[in-house]
Amino acid sequence: MPLRAQYNEASTVPSIGVNSVEVDRGLWYAGPDLVASVLLAGKAPNVRRAIRIVPKGQQDGLTPVKLQGVEIDPRRDDFFRRVI
Repeated sequence: MPLRAQYNEASTVPSIGVNSVEVDRGLWYAGPDLVASVLLAGKAPNVRRAIRIVPKGQQDGLTPVKLQGVEIDPRRDDFFRRVI
């Protein structure tokens, strides 16, 4: 599994390494890291529990923004679909 950790003492930014890791407890991983593990190892990791984050409601004060000339209104547009 890819592991996000601080590999350089001079930096406060974690990086990603593909290491052999042994821990006494489970570790949290994002979906893309699980996909990377399957591609690198050729087998699916053991997933004990999965959670899904589901949006609820809408944040007050959202305003439209322009990205490279394309206006995106977060109140009505799907940000990721508009960007892609």
